[in-house]
Amino acid sequence: MFNVWGSMVYRCKCGNEKRMHLEVGVEGPGKQNEMPCPFCIVCPDCHKLDMVHVDWARDEAFAPRGIQKGESYFRLDRKAGCGRPVHQVNKA
Repeated sequence: MFNVWGSMVYRCKCGNEKRMHLEVGVEGPGKQNEMPCPFCIVCPDCHKLDMVHVDWARDEAFAPRGIQKGESYFRLDRKAGCGRPVHQVNKA
Protein backbone atom coordinates (compact mmCIF):
# COMPACT_ATOMS: atom_id res chain seq x y z
CA MET A 1 0.00 0.00 0.00
CA PHE A 2 1.15 3.54 -0.67
CA ASN A 3 -0.09 7.02 0.18
CA VAL A 4 -1.75 9.70 -1.93
CA TRP A 5 -1.84 13.37 -0.98
CA GLY A 6 -4.20 15.01 -3.50
CA SER A 7 -6.14 14.66 -6.72
CA MET A 8 -6.91 16.36 -10.05
CA VAL A 9 -9.86 16.03 -12.44
CA TYR A 10 -9.21 14.77 -15.99
CA ARG A 11 -11.81 14.80 -18.77
CA CYS A 12 -11.80 13.29 -22.25
CA LYS A 13 -13.47 14.54 -25.44
CA CYS A 14 -15.56 11.32 -25.31
CA GLY A 15 -17.14 12.56 -22.06
CA ASN A 16 -15.29 10.31 -19.61
CA GLU A 17 -14.26 12.17 -16.45
CA LYS A 18 -11.99 10.76 -13.78
CA ARG A 19 -10.44 12.03 -10.56
CA MET A 20 -6.75 11.08 -10.63
CA HIS A 21 -5.08 10.85 -7.22
CA LEU A 22 -1.42 11.73 -6.69
CA GLU A 23 0.97 9.32 -5.04
CA VAL A 24 3.23 11.04 -2.54
CA GLY A 25 6.20 12.26 -4.61
CA VAL A 26 4.11 13.20 -7.65
CA GLU A 27 3.59 16.97 -8.01
CA GLY A 28 3.04 18.53 -4.61
CA PRO A 29 3.94 21.59 -2.60
CA GLY A 30 7.52 22.79 -2.86
CA LYS A 31 8.18 20.60 -5.91
CA GLN A 32 11.92 20.39 -5.17
CA ASN A 33 12.03 16.59 -5.09
CA GLU A 34 8.67 16.00 -6.72
CA MET A 35 8.01 14.36 -10.09
CA PRO A 36 5.49 15.92 -12.51
CA CYS A 37 2.36 14.25 -13.79
CA PRO A 38 1.23 14.59 -17.41
CA PHE A 39 -1.27 17.24 -18.50
CA CYS A 40 -2.76 14.86 -21.09
CA ILE A 41 -3.24 11.06 -20.74
CA VAL A 42 -4.82 8.17 -22.66
CA CYS A 43 -8.51 7.73 -21.85
CA PRO A 44 -9.34 4.26 -20.47
CA ASP A 45 -12.72 4.35 -22.29
CA CYS A 46 -11.93 5.47 -25.86
CA HIS A 47 -8.16 4.79 -25.75
CA LYS A 48 -7.28 8.15 -27.29
CA LEU A 49 -4.75 10.66 -25.94
CA ASP A 50 -7.58 13.13 -25.26
CA MET A 51 -7.96 13.11 -21.46
CA VAL A 52 -6.72 16.43 -20.04
CA HIS A 53 -6.47 18.10 -16.64
CA VAL A 54 -9.56 20.33 -16.33
CA ASP A 55 -11.41 22.35 -13.71
CA TRP A 56 -8.24 23.21 -11.83
CA ALA A 57 -10.32 24.80 -9.06
CA ARG A 58 -11.53 21.25 -8.23
CA ASP A 59 -7.98 20.04 -7.50
CA GLU A 60 -7.72 18.69 -3.95
CA ALA A 61 -4.90 18.58 -1.43
CA PHE A 62 -5.21 16.59 1.79
CA ALA A 63 -3.09 14.91 4.45
CA PRO A 64 -1.41 11.81 3.00
CA ARG A 65 -3.59 8.72 3.26
CA GLY A 66 -3.64 5.24 1.80
CA ILE A 67 -5.00 4.76 -1.71
CA GLN A 68 -8.56 3.42 -1.65
CA LYS A 69 -9.88 0.54 -3.73
CA GLY A 70 -11.17 1.79 -7.07
CA GLU A 71 -9.25 5.09 -7.07
CA SER A 72 -7.24 5.94 -10.17
CA TYR A 73 -3.89 7.56 -9.55
CA PHE A 74 -0.53 8.73 -10.84
CA ARG A 75 2.09 6.20 -9.73
CA LEU A 76 5.53 7.58 -8.89
CA ASP A 77 8.04 6.38 -11.49
CA ARG A 78 11.45 7.68 -10.49
CA LYS A 79 13.18 5.92 -13.39
CA ALA A 80 10.99 7.77 -15.92
CA GLY A 81 11.03 10.95 -13.81
CA CYS A 82 7.27 11.40 -13.75
CA GLY A 83 3.91 10.17 -12.52
CA ARG A 84 2.41 7.33 -14.61
CA PRO A 85 -1.40 6.99 -14.86
CA VAL A 86 -2.99 3.87 -13.37
CA HIS A 87 -6.70 3.65 -14.17
CA GLN A 88 -8.93 1.68 -11.84
CA VAL A 89 -12.26 0.56 -13.21
CA ASN A 90 -15.22 -0.09 -10.93
CA LYS A 91 -17.57 -2.55 -12.60
CA ALA A 92 -20.88 -3.59 -11.11
